[in-house]
Amino acid sequence: MTIFTQKQKIKQSLMVLFLFTAGLFMASKAQATCHASFTDTVNGKLVRFASTSTISSGGHLTYHWSFGDGTHSDNGYPTHTYASFNTSYTVCLHIYDSVNSCDDSTCQTITTNGASCTAHFSSSISLLSVSFSNSGSSALAHSHSATWSFGDGTSATGDNPSHTYSHKGDYYVKVTIVDNVTNCSSYDDRDIYVTNCALTSSFTYSMSSRTASFTSTGSSSSTMTYVWTFGDGHTDTTSGSTASHAYGGSDNDYGVNLSISDPSTGCSADHSQTIHICKALSRFHYYITGHTIQFYADSSNSSSDTYSWLLGDNGAKSTSFGPSHTYPGEGSYSVCLTATDPGVSCSSLHCESIKIVDPTYCISGNVNVANGLSGHSMVYLISYNPSDSSLKALDSFQIYHDSAKFYEFCNLKNGTYYTKAALLSANANFSSYLPTYHNDATKWSSATAIVINNSSVGNANISMKAGSNPGGPGFIGGKITAGANKVGDPEVGILVILYNASNNPIAYTHTDVNGIYGISNLAYGSYSVGVEIPGKVCTQTTVTLSSSNASVKNVNYNVGIKTITAAEGSGIKNSDLTIENANVYPNPVTDKLIINTNLQTTQRVNIQITDVAGKVISETVKTISNGPQALELDATTLHNGIYFIKMQLQNNKVLEARFVKAQ
Repeated sequence: MTIFTQKQKIKQSLMVLFLFTAGLFMASKAQATCHASFTDTVNGKLVRFASTSTISSGGHLTYHWSFGDGTHSDNGYPTHTYASFNTSYTVCLHIYDSVNSCDDSTCQTITTNGASCTAHFSSSISLLSVSFSNSGSSALAHSHSATWSFGDGTSATGDNPSHTYSHKGDYYVKVTIVDNVTNCSSYDDRDIYVTNCALTSSFTYSMSSRTASFTSTGSSSSTMTYVWTFGDGHTDTTSGSTASHAYGGSDNDYGVNLSISDPSTGCSADHSQTIHICKALSRFHYYITGHTIQFYADSSNSSSDTYSWLLGDNGAKSTSFGPSHTYPGEGSYSVCLTATDPGVSCSSLHCESIKIVDPTYCISGNVNVANGLSGHSMVYLISYNPSDSSLKALDSFQIYHDSAKFYEFCNLKNGTYYTKAALLSANANFSSYLPTYHNDATKWSSATAIVINNSSVGNANISMKAGSNPGGPGFIGGKITAGANKVGDPEVGILVILYNASNNPIAYTHTDVNGIYGISNLAYGSYSVGVEIPGKVCTQTTVTLSSSNASVKNVNYNVGIKTITAAEGSGIKNSDLTIENANVYPNPVTDKLIINTNLQTTQRVNIQITDVAGKVISETVKTISNGPQALELDATTLHNGIYFIKMQLQNNKVLEARFVKAQ
């Protein structure tokens, strides 16, 4: 596919949708009658949206909503809950009619309102009399009403009514509140139990080894009966108000219940509580800050109790009351505490699985062309792994319409990322701009890294790189196949970029299903052909077109694990200097970086080292002799991280490689 010519009108009907290297073509859509619109209903943080969009007769709509907080929906009538009250959000709806091949978008601002009301009541029971309180209801801040139903056929109004029942039993109580400001209503309901019996049940206990002694401290009378249930399957109905029980096994906690009854009144009462065989409790609480967790043992323990913590991180331990530990990263960690009471030589054990989750952030920006912001484009997100210098495709974001020209990727952890944009065929500038990385690079090795460090990154704009091909009778083409000990399978959808003698991009294309590419309508002159695959270093080849050599069809490449090189027998000369990952070593480097060179002539070479953000770390000029040479560079002053080395020859040819500095 030939583009960027000033002499021939280019007809483009394919939309390039690629993920770094793969090309996907879809037929261009003709415009038809369709109009996007929607309504919204706000209730607190809950908003119900409804599409009111119109389409041509016989059409079929699909929807894409952007709620303005980084979330999306493809439902025609979605409901969305926002994080904050009284907050404005820009909501956009994009519609697409697959039958009539048209699309449209609209955006409007919605604002959440005050909190939705909630009802909640409490009660205080004294025999048959109950005092109710509506103090837990949210509507108390506004003018409101409260209506009560007491479950015995009676009712009342107001916030704090009292009611006396005529008989003991269970009653269903309901309060309904109405907020006169927000017109919101809510209710709370539950069963309560009232009785005319005044009995109370309670007890205390003491431990001697694994034998517990219990004493009733509640109501008592000469006719009272006592039933002790010890929580281990044993019951005592004969001991009366005091009882003792020897626990077997090794469990520490038991649920004990005391039930008392007075046959003279027919009243009864129960009391349950958990007893601890070993009073050195092993339960604990904790606070998480980043990857650091602060632990605390139970504050009710005796000062003489001892502790043994297993912190779940490669054998990390502690014997303090409140240890703090920093974990290597997010994940689940099993933490166990053994608390020991040295006075009675008993211990208890408690374990919990604790999860550390790293916070996430967003990357956002605009796609720009020379005359301003650009819609109708696809933006790709790429992650960088510093451990092996690899790049990986993560996500894509389609900008559907000129009214929404920003992109946004969220739920991202701290790290290094790249973004890349390509205009779609619906964009009026489609044939004038090349796929471009942030900030304005056509090569991944020259792209500006986006570093997330505990905060979101905005304004990660992409300035699309324009091409300028004057046109002519020339042609350059070839084939790209898998190399590095493979059998030469064709590489499909690979991006090929053509540069002029000044190293400015002028045209691009993608390989077809056979790995073949071709760029036509080229003027006579010298060009460089580059193959762009993120994470792989390409050695560009130089091609000269003339009246006697107007068509060059064998500019072939082999794609290896980390490099892209001209195929043997292609008939094309490589650049004057070859510099590949394999010839920059050791990688990672600790002190001295060695670069193998092979110049055809002795010349002065400008050598520049930059970091991933594009900052120049060092720059020097060295005279390098022709033939195989080993150039040494001092890397001891570099901090740990990723760096690029750029070497500019006397003919302005720039060659690049990436290396890692480690300890």
